[in-house]
Amino acid sequence: MKNCFTFLAAVLSITLFPFLSPVKAAGPAIAGHYLTTGQVIVGVTGSAPVANTLLGTSGQIAVSQGAEGGNFQFSFPTNVQMTNLNVTGTASWLSTGTYTARDLYATYGIGAATGVFSGAVSAASYGAVNATDVTATGIVSNGTSASAKAVTLTDSYLATQTNVESQTNPGAEYSLIGMYGKASTKAGTNMANVQLVGVAARADMHSNALDAYALQSHLSISALAQSAGNMTAVSGKTILADGVSAGIVTAGLFTLEGPGGAAVSPSTAYGIWADIVDVNIAAGVMVHSHGSALASGISFTADNGGAITKDITLQNAETIDNSTNGTVLITSPLTKVSGAFGLYSRTSAEIKLIDPVAAGELFYCSNCTTVPVCISTGTAVAQVALITDKTAACE
Repeated sequence: MKNCFTFLAAVLSITLFPFLSPVKAAGPAIAGHYLTTGQVIVGVTGSAPVANTLLGTSGQIAVSQGAEGGNFQFSFPTNVQMTNLNVTGTASWLSTGTYTARDLYATYGIGAATGVFSGAVSAASYGAVNATDVTATGIVSNGTSASAKAVTLTDSYLATQTNVESQTNPGAEYSLIGMYGKASTKAGTNMANVQLVGVAARADMHSNALDAYALQSHLSISALAQSAGNMTAVSGKTILADGVSAGIVTAGLFTLEGPGGAAVSPSTAYGIWADIVDVNIAAGVMVHSHGSALASGISFTADNGGAITKDITLQNAETIDNSTNGTVLITSPLTKVSGAFGLYSRTSAEIKLIDPVAAGELFYCSNCTTVPVCISTGTAVAQVALITDKTAACE
């Protein structure tokens, strides 16, 4: 019996020895540590191990643990910050290629409607984040300049969106800009073949549509909102430096172009249309000269076979026209002036030297002794007479 107990003790000693022996390590042994829920032992080279807690990084990764003794769980927050995170096709868990926000969400579960790409790139709708995805060099594209991204509308579709709101009045003057675009050429370098476009917008209407706007702008002004400056839906400004001597300079350019004799009803096509709806204003069009000299407030020209049928059409269809050189035609049956109507004033000798354009032109004779008004009776020089007697000389 004694031998049996001796044998059993030997077996137990051999079996349990690894678990009862002290832990060997490069640093001090683990001893005297009592851990709270969620803590782990962290080794420190050359020093005693310490109890510590696993923490995540705000906006990048979250760490959580189940109930007493539960497993650790690592996850991305709802809105993960990807400022310093590159997702490329070279990662071991990604296939080589170009990835869109939609690809990353559908294939790998990265992002969602409010996921990794919210605020910067919409995971639900945006295209490839790829510098070579457009015909010219680009950064972010939704489709390409040569090939559109196909969509099926079930609601309004915004390919690109920004929405910002100022919450407090700053201490100084600042601009709140929803979207900013700038293009420039290098100073001192002639780039005659470069067309500069700060922001380009285009819409192609290949079939019927409710409305079509290549660029649409809305300004909403709430009740009692005031400004010491401008309040305008569209603003154009060209800043000139000294020495600009070539080219047509404008603050706004509108071109309505057709394929030559395009079938457009002239009653519904306008170069510029000011539609004033349900509001009383000072003027439909305002031309203001601020420290400037304008050669003409409004100018009408035609070239390359073009023509202007009527220069100005008034609200009741009467017109003012200068299509014939030297003649301004007013087409109203009755023309009135609210004040005095002045005639072309010359002496009798000067009037006799005039070559009238047509019969019936009136002149004021400044030195005539009887009737001071003369009328042209033909189109030759000196064909003028007193208005009271067309056979009497204008003198």
